Amino acid sequence: MAIKSVQVSFAGGVVSPAMFGRVDDQKYKTGLAKCENFVCSPQGAVFNRPGFEFVRATKYADKKTRLIPFKFSSDQTMVIEFGDKYARFHTNGATLMSGSSPYEITTPYEADDLAEIKYTQSADVLTLVHTKYPPKELKRYSAYDWRLETIDFALGISAPTISGVTYHANGNTSENRFNVRYVVTALKETDEGTIESGASTAFTISCNLYHNESNNVIQWGAVTGANRYRVYKSLSGVYGYIGETNALTFTDDNIAADESITPPRYDTIFQSAGSIQSATITNAGTGYVGPNGEITSVTLDSQEEWRTERKMQIPAYHAWYNAWEVLNLVDYINYFQYNIYVVDDAGTGSGAEIEPILESDKNKVYDIDFHGFDKKKTGYVAIKPLIGLRIKKAGSGYVKPRLIIDCTAHPVLTMDAGNIDGYGLDDTTQVRLNLVRTTAPASGRVFANGFTHRGIIVTDPTGRGAVLTPEFANGKLTRVNILDGGQGYINPTATVYAEYGSGATVSLSLGAIGDYPGCVTYYEQRRFFGGTRVRPQMLWGTRPGTESDMSYTIPTQDDNRIKFRIAAQQASRVQHLVPISQLLALTETAEFRITSVNSDALTPNSISVKPQSYIGASPVQPVIINNTAVYAASRGGHLRELGYNWQANGFITSDLSIRAPHLFELGKRVVDLSVTAAPEQIIWGATNKGELYGLTYLPEQNVGAWHVHTTKDGYFESCAVVTEGEEDRLYVVVRRLVNGAYVRYVERMGTMSAATLEESFYVDSGLTYRGVPVSTLQGLNHLEGCTVAVLGDGAVMPPQKVKNGKITLPEEHSVIHVGLPITAELQTLPIAIQLNDGSYGRGHTANINKAWLQVYRSSGIWVGPSFEELTENKQRTDEPYGAPPNAVTGTVAVLTTPSWKDEGKVCVRQADPLPLKITGLTVDLAG
Repeated sequence: MAIKSVQVSFAGGVVSPAMFGRVDDQKYKTGLAKCENFVCSPQGAVFNRPGFEFVRATKYADKKTRLIPFKFSSDQTMVIEFGDKYARFHTNGATLMSGSSPYEITTPYEADDLAEIKYTQSADVLTLVHTKYPPKELKRYSAYDWRLETIDFALGISAPTISGVTYHANGNTSENRFNVRYVVTALKETDEGTIESGASTAFTISCNLYHNESNNVIQWGAVTGANRYRVYKSLSGVYGYIGETNALTFTDDNIAADESITPPRYDTIFQSAGSIQSATITNAGTGYVGPNGEITSVTLDSQEEWRTERKMQIPAYHAWYNAWEVLNLVDYINYFQYNIYVVDDAGTGSGAEIEPILESDKNKVYDIDFHGFDKKKTGYVAIKPLIGLRIKKAGSGYVKPRLIIDCTAHPVLTMDAGNIDGYGLDDTTQVRLNLVRTTAPASGRVFANGFTHRGIIVTDPTGRGAVLTPEFANGKLTRVNILDGGQGYINPTATVYAEYGSGATVSLSLGAIGDYPGCVTYYEQRRFFGGTRVRPQMLWGTRPGTESDMSYTIPTQDDNRIKFRIAAQQASRVQHLVPISQLLALTETAEFRITSVNSDALTPNSISVKPQSYIGASPVQPVIINNTAVYAASRGGHLRELGYNWQANGFITSDLSIRAPHLFELGKRVVDLSVTAAPEQIIWGATNKGELYGLTYLPEQNVGAWHVHTTKDGYFESCAVVTEGEEDRLYVVVRRLVNGAYVRYVERMGTMSAATLEESFYVDSGLTYRGVPVSTLQGLNHLEGCTVAVLGDGAVMPPQKVKNGKITLPEEHSVIHVGLPITAELQTLPIAIQLNDGSYGRGHTANINKAWLQVYRSSGIWVGPSFEELTENKQRTDEPYGAPPNAVTGTVAVLTTPSWKDEGKVCVRQADPLPLKITGLTVDLAG
């Protein structure tokens, strides 16, 4: 009995043999048992894929290469070839050249690390992150000026340095003073808006601004690139805004500080490899100043005994006293009072107390000379000498301190016989002493070399960015603060510098492994980073409208940077950040959505993180189609979709590989994903087994069709899609065996919209010649020793072998396509026809007598019950002799080779470099 079986669509794609029994499945009637080098169209047709044009060999044939798209606009696109520590650029099927060599730039990425680079793009800036490398920006300044730069989260503008604050009391002599602290920031106008530096080092001054007409004048040095400056004041610990100016001075006449506006704060966001992790003080040194203008040390001008001698008058006594008796009976009781004051010529500073160190031997010096008992003679007594000074209280805020010593001497002589009245000296002498240094103008003076008056210089030929600050106490270096460890250091040395003091030395230790983000994206005008190795569940977002501003304030404001940790059941690293209607974070074990609470936008105080599913994602970067994310599962490798479902009030995930799980068996997994939107919406994925998977995907039409692509003697390793003209073009990296050696080539898929047979490109690693008719083609060195397929002016030529980079054809042609042949094969599923016995044709042998194919612009059709029993459709009609057969649109009937089979499958093959598009299939079965 003859039965006709019709398949009107192939939009089900390839189906796993494990599904062959599911004749009840809605996709069974549109599925295929094999779909190799055919593409499933969402309209239901299948067509053989175009070939891949040869672009250029990669720089290193023996090292892996990764392709990443660069899309500035629909007409400005590039595919970037990232190899072992280099990058090259390709567009419109050609390589960007610099003279006779490819234009390239140096990168830090090693070949084995390329697969885990994550990227996102904004205009001319491509952000690249990897957990082993500092986050980078690849910037295009011009066609031949590409720069890979480490992201500077410090924004590249320095804080000002306060050179001084002058208090003007304006005649007020009240001693009721209090400390006021000032900091200043620099502002710079950029394309991203206004950026503000961190605050300067605080400057403290003792003053009383509540007096009438009193004020403080703050002065600072200019900052390169700054357009204006902001001044902040603190009375209670929080610095509040008091004004803004484009000058280098500002007058505070008791302006009320607005503590809702505070200076930005910066910290080290990502720890760098080769960064300074610790600093050890190996010598504390001497004579160093403190950090807040306190008195730290004081010495006399000379280390010799400093003394003041006072002349005394000794009266004559009774004769029965001789001079030596007087000398022996004298009890030398020196009574001296030293009053020491610290004053500041700059009008600042307060609270210091200095006390004298006196000679301990009170009987040391006598010089008394008597000449007779009835005469007054002059003798000399040395007062107890002052040999040093000690700091009792350090005080603060001093800039130009000066020491004043008032010494009042009261020498008294006594004898056993009674008191001998002496003429006491009540003489006050003012003495000024120079100090080693008693101040630390932390925000003050600047050396000629541009450094502030204290700090630590880190020197290393390879490193950059370290910021270390010293702390001093009692004239010694007591601590080293690491504000930023920098990066790239190999053998750094530290030099302690200060206006006063010497001898301090510091040794530095480095961190071996950096803590860098592993994912990046843009969302709600912020650039988000996340997933470092040390902090796997942390996320960071820049301030809105900025690329790199990670500053924050106290108290927190809505426009501050965002920093938070995803609290999850497992400490799985965030692999991807996906921006669709909401921000999605995909970890190794779960999927989370990040939303705002009580706010329209994400802010530091309005973050909600909710788990959506517990599947987990692999390191392969997801793709976004419409409002759905497609990603590879962390286990099993299946592709999954993640989209919003209003019924679930959240995002749900489903398996896109449910009907084709065999594609991911035996350890197969996708290693790179990309997507074309035109002319067909297809997800492309290079696999670790060298195949190229295609998934025609239209979720709104419930279309998800798998197809598999291979290439002769080739192994697909990477893929990327960019827009070129009216189409999205797929670029791939293919490792091929050519002439007995492995090579790696960058190749581009040909157009899917060829209008004529002459323009049809269905060869791999191919080249096209257009020009005057020729029979010899050169320049095929990349296919040396290979047997190639040739299409000349739409006619299939005999296969040729490339020798010395050229081939010779039997006749001349003006449009010639040459490359490796492609074999496209299609096989239907086992027959499923409802029979009276309810068997759906199962258990019956069948013979395919004839096949009718609905085709569109097709040529070169082979059909049969198996791939070993194929029959060619003879489509030549009235074409002139020597001209190729015309492409066929319509129904093609093929009498197949009789063969009784159990399953009733139909096989179709296209082995010629010609197009074949099948829109429907009808077979006549005898059973």
